[in-house]
Amino acid sequence: PPPNFCASASVLTPKTAARVPSVLPQYNTDVKINLRENCLTEHNIAVGDRGVVRFEKSSIFTSSNGSAHIDGACYVNDIKVGYFPYEKSLRLSSGTDDRSFTVSNIDADNNVVYINIDLPFVIDSKLPYTTKLNGVTFNNRQNAIAESVVGDRLLIKHTPTDDFPHTIEVYNSVTNKSIGVLPNENAEKILKKYKDGCRFDGVITAIFGGNDGRNYGVEVMLLAKI
Repeated sequence: PPPNFCASASVLTPKTAARVPSVLPQYNTDVKINLRENCLTEHNIAVGDRGVVRFEKSSIFTSSNGSAHIDGACYVNDIKVGYFPYEKSLRLSSGTDDRSFTVSNIDADNNVVYINIDLPFVIDSKLPYTTKLNGVTFNNRQNAIAESVVGDRLLIKHTPTDDFPHTIEVYNSVTNKSIGVLPNENAEKILKKYKDGCRFDGVITAIFGGNDGRNYGVEVMLLAKI
C-alpha cells in the first residue's frame, strides 16, 4: 500500500487528516477497465471473479493539470489486469484502502473488462466532475482550507454578482466556510447545462501544499445536483 503521505507530491490523503471525514454515500455501478496487453489471452478471467482496486505507491503520477494522484490498480485473482479509469477521479476521495469488485462482463474482442463496484458515483453524463479551485488565497480561504480534510462534503452553488455573473462558490459543509470558486471557464460550462442558481453536493478529493508556507490548493469533485 502507499504511504500515508506522498511527500514528493504534497498531497494530503484521508489517513493523514487530523479529522476523519464523513463517509460518502455509495452507488452500485459498472466501470470499464482497459486491460493490460494480452491480459485475457494469458490469464483466465471469468464473469463473477472477485477483485480489488489497490492503491499503490508506484502508481503516483501527475495529471495534465498538475494534480498529483494515486492511481488504482485493478487485481483479479491476484493478477494486475489494468487500472481504474483516471476520469472517474475517485482514488483520493475514497481513501487508500483496497476496494472490492466483481467482474460483470468481458469484451474479449476489444480487450475490455467491466467490473461492478460500489463507489460514490451518480447517474449523470456530466458528473462526477473534478476540478481544482481558484480564489483560494482570497477572503481568508487559506485558513478555511487548513481546517478542511480530504473527504469533507461540500455545498457548491452558483453565487452570481454584477461583476462576476458566472461565479460558482464552494463551501465546506463541515466548517460552513468558503474554500474557493470554480474556474470561470468550468463554471460557464456547468451553468450552460444546469442553468442559473444551480447547487451541487460535492467532496474534497485532494489538498495540496500547505505546511508553514501555506499556499494551499484544493481539488474537488461535484457528485450530484441538489
